Amino acid sequence: AFSRCYHQPNYSALAAAHDDDATGVIFRMARLFQDELPDAERRPLQYSSRSELAWAPPHRSVFRMKTAGDTDLARGSTPMFFHGSEVAYWPSPADTWQSVMDAMPTGPGTLAVMESTANGMGGMFYEVWREAWERHRADPEDYQGWYPLFFSWLSFPDYQTPLLGGETLEPLSAVERALMAERGATLEQLKWRRIKIRDDCGGDEDRFAQEYPAHPGEAFLTSGRPVFRAEQLRYHAACIRRPKWVTLEESRSGVTPDATRIVAQDGSGGLLLGLAVYQPPQEHHKYTVGGDVAEGKLADPDAPKGQTDWSAIAVYNRTTHSIDATWRGRIDP
Repeated sequence: AFSRCYHQPNYSALAAAHDDDATGVIFRMARLFQDELPDAERRPLQYSSRSELAWAPPHRSVFRMKTAGDTDLARGSTPMFFHGSEVAYWPSPADTWQSVMDAMPTGPGTLAVMESTANGMGGMFYEVWREAWERHRADPEDYQGWYPLFFSWLSFPDYQTPLLGGETLEPLSAVERALMAERGATLEQLKWRRIKIRDDCGGDEDRFAQEYPAHPGEAFLTSGRPVFRAEQLRYHAACIRRPKWVTLEESRSGVTPDATRIVAQDGSGGLLLGLAVYQPPQEHHKYTVGGDVAEGKLADPDAPKGQTDWSAIAVYNRTTHSIDATWRGRIDP
């Protein structure tokens, strides 16, 4: 945000954090950038306060910082850049974010960024992330809308501790072996992880996974207030095979001119009307289909402009005692 304001004239940027302390930290970073620029390069400020930097004419760009407790966060402004920090912990994220999006213009040079530590599998931030992640996984070349970025603790070079001469970490736990095999973790990284869990997390691996997730699923799985232990959820998640996605499309049945039928087509995503098939139908197997039909109510009652809740279907194989297919979507009740 600061860089864009500093290098582009007549540019307006707004940033918001989840509480006053975080708001102050981020603004002081922007202020530090301004103060530490070489004298020959530093643009003069016309106005400076505890939450705003305004550069003097002819540059006239403005950077503002606010706390996300106000649902009318962007009222009276037209930000071309917005950074929302720790969005999953905002008091009313959907309403607040919508007010910003309503104020932002669309077109070249505009950018909105939301970043956050995960806070459970639910809420506006999780839903936005999930849909963006699934869309990008289905089509890596799709850059429309939200673009998901995840930063694993394994990607930070500081998060490792050198081994002493002759030191060995054996025996490795199942989680550590999985981190090496699936995520490319080094022994130095595993040693840092052990020390962090012992000294800063009270020996709780789930707490470490919440603060330092190795992949997006772990981030949401271990945060919030889950009913089941994250270790058990991780085990069962590892047993799930990747489904084949099928999209449900309406087509003419041919019986009468107006008659239609639902046809299953191979699809790479099926994000909103998608059937995930884990096991195709088996002859002589018995199945039960259960559904949870939403009432058309808002997923977040505090966000009148938000989306409605999901409807869901599960196909249970009574012969193998497994869930062989699932579906979710937003449909007219």
